Amino acid sequence: MDLSYFDELERRIKRLLQAVKNQKGENLQAREKILALEAELKQQREENEAIQLRIEAAGNQPDLFKTGLVRERIEELLQKLEQN
Repeated sequence: MDLSYFDELERRIKRLLQAVKNQKGENLQAREKILALEAELKQQREENEAIQLRIEAAGNQPDLFKTGLVRERIEELLQKLEQN
């Protein structure tokens, strides 16, 4: 029986295993980035809610979405999420 066949098979399997390990590492990094962005989005949402409450408490009730500030920040964070 030709042992070179088994040697080649072993090399191919090792390459595939390494590719899987690399992919898992990349997936983990992407997941960490997504979690960080989600945390940033949550923090931004909480800050925006606090701003809205202060505005309402002052008797001034503008629609923050119409000002574009909140919308721009949300779009920016969503684009970061989509890129990762």
